[in-house]
Amino acid sequence: MRMAAAFFALAGALIGVAGTLLTALVGARREERRARTDSVRRACIEFLAEVGRLRDLSHELHAEPGRADLREATAGAHISARASYARLRLTSETLATQEAGRWLLHYGYWQWQAAIGNRADFREAQRLGDEWTTTLVVAARRELGLSNADDVFAPPAEGLPVPTAPQRQVE
Repeated sequence: MRMAAAFFALAGALIGVAGTLLTALVGARREERRARTDSVRRACIEFLAEVGRLRDLSHELHAEPGRADLREATAGAHISARASYARLRLTSETLATQEAGRWLLHYGYWQWQAAIGNRADFREAQRLGDEWTTTLVVAARRELGLSNADDVFAPPAEGLPVPTAPQRQVE
């Protein structure tokens, strides 16, 4: 009788320890997944911000190509965007996210080059950059496991309307 009681006590203790270990393991995996998705999300946000800065400066430079300060700032923005892409590439586990990021950086570069008069069409580089921005966002949302990952607003090719004051009717 004592042997059976000892056996059941030992079995209960082992089950308790196994349950505790399993719970800790599941929690650790969940935390690891959360940390990884946070890292991918931060890398995407940083990359999009840097490419956005490159593209914004390219617009300014396109309007005033002779400004040395804009040329220098745009070159610096390109370096920052490349560094952010490297981080995205190291962080992302999907080829789709990495590829979309690379194409976006490519068209950001050519938008900059077109702004300073090199062989590229500024508007076409801008249009393709917009397309790859949307592609990157969709790919990143899929990688992050978001539901409805493909539901991403893509602005119309002609752009959003410019707000104007309402016309007053003369009576």
